[in-house]
Amino acid sequence: MSELASIPCSSKRARGTSDGVDRLSSLPDELLHCVMSFLPMPEAGRTSLLSPRWLNLWASTPYIRIDHQDFMDDGKLKKFGDRLLLMRDRTTSLDKAWISVHHVADRTMCYEWIRHAIMHNVSFERSLRTCPMFSNLTSLVLGEWCMAADFYPLLRILQRSCKLKELKLKLTKEEFSTCKDSEPALSSTRGALPSGSGSHPCIERVKICCHEHDPRVSSLVQALQLIVGDVKISIEHR
Repeated sequence: MSELASIPCSSKRARGTSDGVDRLSSLPDELLHCVMSFLPMPEAGRTSLLSPRWLNLWASTPYIRIDHQDFMDDGKLKKFGDRLLLMRDRTTSLDKAWISVHHVADRTMCYEWIRHAIMHNVSFERSLRTCPMFSNLTSLVLGEWCMAADFYPLLRILQRSCKLKELKLKLTKEEFSTCKDSEPALSSTRGALPSGSGSHPCIERVKICCHEHDPRVSSLVQALQLIVGDVKISIEHR
């Protein structure tokens, strides 16, 4: 039995019925992962009890979703979140993370979960009001997700990385619809910066990797200049 599946939670979603023919298990992993994406994460973990086909399938899902509402108390939430990352298949990609701990007394419990998500350059669906301090981080690679919400994730992470020396940003999407309102976003970003945080004295190198003619680059460069000051920002086209 999966250790993760044994952790109790408060979710009482319907389990459904079966006509005795297991058609679902014959589907490819990608479709089964899609099915799992509609389940609370504890329920996705419990699918390991269905059959040998499902035993480790939950561990290779390309997403993480941790919601405090699925747990009876903070202790079970922390235990589940820690074991989820410990038991997850690290050879598979992680494309999206959703973490909700709005009503948890000790939000520091999610710091390792956030670090795990950042290391995988995920699309990070979470307010970063509770961002950990990356005290020993000297090199960081971020994806285009950090440009969301008027660059707030980027600003917040850099403000909490006091020893960061090298920053690389990879803009990999070929559709640039997120850049339509680049000028309003930049104005909002300037307003979001607290007084006295207009430079990051430790950063020595900044590189942006992107497709040629990516319209997001101009706004990203201007936002970075507010933080890194006179540090040269190099642009590498793919």
